[in-house]
Amino acid sequence: MNNIVTTTATSTSEPTMTSVALLEVINFYRKQEGKGSMRHSNLMVKIEDELDVLDLQQISYLDTQNRQQPCYLLDEDDCRQLLIRESKACRKAVVQKLRQAQPVAIPQRSLDDTLEGATRAAKSLLSLVDDLGLSDVSKQALAANVLYDCTGKEYLPLPKIERTLYSCQQLADAAGISQKKAGSITNKLGLKTDERYSVAILNKAKYSDKQVTQHKYTEKGREVFLKYVKQNLEVA
Repeated sequence: MNNIVTTTATSTSEPTMTSVALLEVINFYRKQEGKGSMRHSNLMVKIEDELDVLDLQQISYLDTQNRQQPCYLLDEDDCRQLLIRESKACRKAVVQKLRQAQPVAIPQRSLDDTLEGATRAAKSLLSLVDDLGLSDVSKQALAANVLYDCTGKEYLPLPKIERTLYSCQQLADAAGISQKKAGSITNKLGLKTDERYSVAILNKAKYSDKQVTQHKYTEKGREVFLKYVKQNLEVA
């Protein structure tokens, strides 16, 4: 299991692990335990289901057929969330490697080869969602995110949003609970179904053709969430 802890030249100094490297550790311990291995495509689906992918950085790697494929950079909290159902030995190994290994810089991809493709992808995606009734602001945000994810540069600025919006992870941090628990509470309170409390942002999944709806919570939604946590959960 070599070269599994990495950081990008433009990121913070906090160690991160690629999803490819995380999968290597998972399958190493699964083999020792006599369990079946996991494919990277399955791990990518798991990441997009359990984490807020808008807060993650995507890079690429070369697969066994020398093709560029997407993967994510994951910090310690991300890895802990994904490893809930893995063995204790696996979780411990990942945390130790993240905390002890020296960061290794990842070369930045050339933008010239990706801008044209990113522009086509943004136009294609907008044509697919044209019948969904998205506002012009949402369409601009969608196109801007696609271009940024593919090139790493802000060729199209994100639209200005006057109100502050919070991710599920930010709600969890404010309440001192896990992101998974926070997600369960937002569902219980129905915050995702009331536009007073949240805004649905449509985004293309990084590893598949499915559309992923990400919810950002308004100040009012944050107040309702924190009030519930204070009244119903014991603070350690």
